[in-house]
Amino acid sequence: MRAGGPAVCSPGYATDIRLNAEYAFKVMAVTEPVKKQRGPKVWCKPTSAFGKVEKVDVREWQPPSGDDPVVMAQFRAAVMQNAIAVHVREFKNGIAMRRTGLVGEDKRLNAGDLWDARLNGHENLTTSDIATLLTILPESLPDTHFISVFLSVAEGGPIPEDWEYPDTSSRGN
Repeated sequence: MRAGGPAVCSPGYATDIRLNAEYAFKVMAVTEPVKKQRGPKVWCKPTSAFGKVEKVDVREWQPPSGDDPVVMAQFRAAVMQNAIAVHVREFKNGIAMRRTGLVGEDKRLNAGDLWDARLNGHENLTTSDIATLLTILPESLPDTHFISVFLSVAEGGPIPEDWEYPDTSSRGN
């Protein structure tokens, strides 16, 4: 860089930048826009059934195809979040706690919007959410057996005879 002025580029460098920009434009022109789906609910059909306890006839999980461990981990995290949401809702219903009860106890800014988004699968649960649940409603969190059964069913494993949830897998059970 020259003292007191802009950097001077060689002509070859400027040509490289122009060619890279042309290539990027061509790629964008032939690539169809993809609507980004948000949250873990995208693994569940219908998405409106995510985390629900009542008024759900079926909740079919769509496990990823292939063997990408990152994608599989994202799927399993979504199923685990659903299991937590279902368990939290059942616990709240059991003690007749309304939405305002959980939100009223959570002193974080925008707590109502946070919980609606997390329990309905629009956003991922965070470690802060788990810590808040442990503080406010520790009994509402499911045990590992509950989560492992949800994972097994969602991935196409057998449905236990005493299973009371409408969950199935697109892989068949």
